[in-house]
This record gives sequence, C-alpha cells and structure tokens, in this order.
Amino acid sequence: MDGSEELLLIRRTETGETDGTIVRLRWRVYGLAIITLLNAMNFTQQYLIIVTIFGMANEMKFGETECRVINETAARDYIGDLNMTGEKLCAEPGRCSENSTMFLPDVCGIQYTGLGTLYDVLAGPIYLIIQGVAAVPLVGLIQSFSLRPPFAIGIITVLWTLCTLITGFVKDYWAVALLRFLYGIFSGPFLPLALGYLTHIFQTEVHTLAFGIGQYGNIAGYGISYLFILVSDSIGWRWCYISCGSAGLILAVASCFMVNPTGPHHQDKKNTLMPSWKEHRASLRQIIWSLMLCIVLAQTARIAGMYVVSFNLTVYLAEYFPEFNVIVIGLVTIVIGFPGCIFGGWVCDRLRKVSGIHGRLSLALLLMVLALVFGVLIFQTSLTSLVVLYGLMLFVSDWVYVIILSVISDLTPLECKIVVFAINYFFNHSVAGAINLLVTPLASATSFRSAITLLTGTLFGACFILLLLSFGCMYIKKIKSGQEANQNIGKGGGADVTEKTPLKYSYNGEDKATL
Repeated sequence: MDGSEELLLIRRTETGETDGTIVRLRWRVYGLAIITLLNAMNFTQQYLIIVTIFGMANEMKFGETECRVINETAARDYIGDLNMTGEKLCAEPGRCSENSTMFLPDVCGIQYTGLGTLYDVLAGPIYLIIQGVAAVPLVGLIQSFSLRPPFAIGIITVLWTLCTLITGFVKDYWAVALLRFLYGIFSGPFLPLALGYLTHIFQTEVHTLAFGIGQYGNIAGYGISYLFILVSDSIGWRWCYISCGSAGLILAVASCFMVNPTGPHHQDKKNTLMPSWKEHRASLRQIIWSLMLCIVLAQTARIAGMYVVSFNLTVYLAEYFPEFNVIVIGLVTIVIGFPGCIFGGWVCDRLRKVSGIHGRLSLALLLMVLALVFGVLIFQTSLTSLVVLYGLMLFVSDWVYVIILSVISDLTPLECKIVVFAINYFFNHSVAGAINLLVTPLASATSFRSAITLLTGTLFGACFILLLLSFGCMYIKKIKSGQEANQNIGKGGGADVTEKTPLKYSYNGEDKATL
C-alpha cells in the first residue's frame, strides 16, 4: 500500500442518490495520527497539575500545610535509639511552632501538601466546567465562519498550549487559576471538532476503532503526565509546563496540514463539516432525545467517577503509601489503556454489524458492573491490589467510553455530529468536572479514603442505572414504531418493517421510521 489509495465514503440520501467524500489513505492515517497526538498532548497538559502540585504549592504557598521532616540526617540524630520515625516525630504538637518548647527548627518545618479546596478548584472546576460551557458556543462560532476544520483545530491548539506554556513563568496562585480558566475556554471546542473530523474521513464500519485510537491518546496523555515527575524532581515543576507548551505549538502547526474532507454531494452541494443552520435543525429533529439523554448522562457519570480517581490518586498514594513511586501508575495507564481503547473499538465495530446498538449497550452494562466493583475496591486494598485493580478498572472503563461514543455517533445524523459531540462534551466536563469539589467536604465528614470510594462507587452505579434506562427508552420507541407501522398497514400504506436491528441509525434519517 503506497498511500495513494482513495476511500470513497458513500452515504445514501432519501432520494436514492449518493453523496461521496474522497479521502486518500495517507491523509486518513495522517489525520488520525495528529488527532491522537493532540489528544495525548491535551490530556498531558490537563493532568500536569497532579504531579506538579506539591512543588507549585510550596513555592507559591497555597493550600493546606503540614509539619514534616526537612532534614533526614538531623531527624535520625535526634531520634537516636527511640522507636519512632521522623514523620511521627514531626507530627507531635508544637514541633513546627516557634512559640512551643517542642520546636525543632533544624528537623521539622511547615510544608504545603497541595491538598484542600484551592487544589480541588485547579484540578477540575476552574477549567473543566468552563471547558464544557465554552464548547457549544465556540463550535457554533467556528461553524458560522465556515473555518476549515484542520485550520480551526490548529488555531485553538495554539491558544490552549500558550496557556500551558505561560504557566511555567507565573509566580502567583491566581495567575495559575486564570490560565487554567483560559485553557478551559480555548480547549473546549477541540474534542467535538476532532471527533467530527474523524467521522468525516472514516467510513461508519470503522468509526469505533478510529474513536478508540483517538481515545488512547487521551489515556496515554494521562499516563505520560506521571512521567513528568522525573522532570519536576530534576529541574523543577516549571519546565513541565514549558516543555509541554512548546511541543503543543509544534503539533498545532502540524494539524493545519490535515486534509479538509470535501466531496461531491447531491443537488450540487458540498459535503463539509460546516452545514447550514437549516440543515442543523432538520438533522437535530431526527434524534431520539430521550435515548440520547440517557446515554450522554451515563457517559457523564462514568467520566465523573474517573475524574475522582484520576485527580485524587496521586494525593491518596502520597498520604497512604508515601514510599510508592507513582511513575508506575503512569506506565500502567499507558500499557493497559491500549487494549481497552483499540481492542474495545475493534470489538464494537464487529458488534455493530451483528447486533447494532442493543449489543453494544449490553456489553457496556456488563463492563460497568466490573468497573463498579473495581472502583469500590481500589481504595480499600493493599498497594499491590490497588495497582492491579486500577489497571482493570481503566481497561473496562475505557472500553465503555468508546462504546458509548460510538452509539452517540450512530444516533446522530452527519450534518449535526459536531454539535451533538459539543453537547455531550458540555455534560461530560461541565457537570462531571464539578464533582471533584465534593471530595474535600466529604473527606472532612468521613475520611479522604472513604470520600473518594463513596464518590467513585456512586457515580459508576449511576452510569449503570442510566444505561439500563436507555434500554427502556429503546423498548418504548420500538413499541411505538410497531404501532405506527400497524396503523399504516391498516390504512393500506403497505409499511415495510424489516429492520432486525431497529436502532442501527443512518446518517440521513432514512431509518427514522423504524426507531
């Protein structure tokens, strides 16, 4: 294969005509590779906060404080033959207080832990909420100007990577918070545009696999962020942001060279990612919103649970297993995320042919049962079990992500995919992103371990329930469709109901009557 092969995407219209989009193989591969790398860069920059928070908090002096050992040699000399550790010594009242007779200035000192509400704000709400809120209007703005998708992706990538780059030079907590806020605004439209772009350059039969490869970029980015501990420990936390921001600018330039998917369309119209508002409205009316809402909310609950785990795992390990090297978590994430996304996407594409949406949602239900069990146990076991359970939870959770994303795509007409992805993105980030604010008050009422366990289990359980409700929506819709078909037959309409998988959706709404 020399890369000159062309893919002709054929979609049949209501009039029986076809609309085709021609994309060469090498440009499809290039586009998917760039989107995957941009996803990895996006998530790496998002999650840098979890590995730089300790150095950042101690330099900028924000968050909760704790009396800790500052000189291991002096601590050992002071303890001598006493049966205690330096941590226990500094935990005694007055060890860091200048007004106390127990004061040990050469052994113990005040250090910022990175815990508390100020960290919770940086870790999620200040950028995740605005990320989801900004996605819908900014996507609409981009479409109103009819910007080429590759160019639009390049522009917003430059903007959010500049926010990351500048973070490496600021000296105040509120400057970091402002840059996180701007990062959320500029990165908001990226994922909807990227997903919409992939649906245009790949045929329906491999959409889930393409989504899975792109999603692996997100998972790999989260895992890569842990590796920046080496950078933070060796040359400082600021270089994490400077290096990531610089690399992001290079990828932004590369994204501008992705192919712009256009091709012939019936009635002399162009098939682009920027349809008219009239086409948007007509397409949005074809969607079964009761089913769509259940599926989107299920995805939101699952993502919220994963946010609780991902943003609090390093803090949990630092508190309960301080000797553990969290780089291991990053490596586990990179390795385990691959089969969950890639293999999961391939299996879902096979299920699409065999059993349509019913089969994929049934698989998602089974996987969420496993995710619920793993999510509840992960913070209640030993260190070794934690790492194993984390890997298993990541595997099944990522698989559920690509399943639900493919179902959302199949239920959405081509003309409004980007808009629906933006709406889904709003729920996944603005709603799910606020959940992390509950960790601190729950931890105050119970304990940190109990708080994150309770939130993770509750959110994964909610995802399972919402997926069950989606089956109810499908069943009700199927009954209504059957009744309408019988009425048409009774009137001599000769309705032909032959669809064996009634929720296998077409791009143009042709299967609407069978849903």
